[in-house]
Amino acid sequence: MSSKRPQAHDIDISRPTAAPKAGWGATIVIWGLVVAAFLLIYFFEFDFVWGLAIIVGTALLAVAGWIGWGVVVQRGYFTWMRLAQSPAKLYAAGDATGAEAAFQRALVRAKQFPADDHRRGMMLEVLAEYAGAQARISQARELFDECIDILRLHMGANPMDYFISLNNYAVLLLHLKDYVASQRILERLLDLSLANKEHADGQVIAITPEQLQTIDFILYVNLVCIFLEIGDTDDMRYHLKQSELAFKNLGGGDQKRFNDHFLALRSRCAFERKKMDVAWRLLEEATDSTHVNVMRMRSKLLLGEGKPADAEELIHRFYEAQDKIGPRHHPQYLDVQLHLAECVYQQDRHNEALEVLAEAHKLIADFELPLNARWRDRLRPWLERAQHHRKVDLAASLEKCIGAASKAVDDAIMIIDRFRVRPKVEE
Repeated sequence: MSSKRPQAHDIDISRPTAAPKAGWGATIVIWGLVVAAFLLIYFFEFDFVWGLAIIVGTALLAVAGWIGWGVVVQRGYFTWMRLAQSPAKLYAAGDATGAEAAFQRALVRAKQFPADDHRRGMMLEVLAEYAGAQARISQARELFDECIDILRLHMGANPMDYFISLNNYAVLLLHLKDYVASQRILERLLDLSLANKEHADGQVIAITPEQLQTIDFILYVNLVCIFLEIGDTDDMRYHLKQSELAFKNLGGGDQKRFNDHFLALRSRCAFERKKMDVAWRLLEEATDSTHVNVMRMRSKLLLGEGKPADAEELIHRFYEAQDKIGPRHHPQYLDVQLHLAECVYQQDRHNEALEVLAEAHKLIADFELPLNARWRDRLRPWLERAQHHRKVDLAASLEKCIGAASKAVDDAIMIIDRFRVRPKVEE
């Protein structure tokens, strides 16, 4: 995804993890428990049943200790990872000031780990997500860059941590409409998938078939989103088919977790192809009608049916849910703001609609979002409306924005050859 990062085929998984391991100390404890169990059986002459119970109990205790070591120490569930997750939790609870203070504390703690420490990479990934949600884009990109460089060193033992960091960075770049950089990151996900369980140098990657299926599914979903944004229907349909096949191969837990999100995406694809009945049917299959993506798609369909008031209500509910994550002034909401403006305009609240449109335009300016032909076409009707309602400043600003987004932007949107697949898709 990012052109500043090493290419996928340069991934080095030969480095051992820097996180603390259950080494000789833990081994001594486990063997000590085993020896103690046999001594108890030998000296106290327990019968077979009691002896078996002691051995089984000791084994279970050892397993529990091993799992506890992994969760508490290696994953920092009660310590450093909990600290990294606290900013998002405090923000969701309405404490923005406390969240920022927690973010700074967590960042200082992460920097205390060595530069190549796996724990540092994991903390920085969580903090990068938080910074991105707060629309602090430069900071988020710096944190993602560092955490990805760290986590790829430990990909052999912890491939899913590396995958999560790549995926979340790709999503941020997609929000910024940096489609080429997003694809570069996804290309590295593709290489992780193709690497399967063994790298070319023979280093084993500790990844399960179920995890690979999850990686494949999310890779295809992200590609669908990119082609939707670009307006490439052929490639979008191909990758949608692939994501549908990948979804069927997911485990039951992952299917349940991704179900409503994926239904909303499939509904959007049907919507873009003017198949409204299919779009509605897919949304009706959702298990949670209040899922943010489901509400967003229902709003689009309701507006298309000439029900702008109902569509507007759903968008307000969407925003209320998203307010727990970060501010509304975020590049991911450009499409939502334009849609909300249309809902309001169709209810003859023209001045209010143009104010909402101005907020959308501010997103474009503040985050320097490059607009391709698809987005420029969405803005042109608003230029005419602003001129009609004598909003001189807004009209001039929109005209400048549309004019600046020249054909050079379209030419710069390149599709990586590995993703440009256009076989015939059966209807």
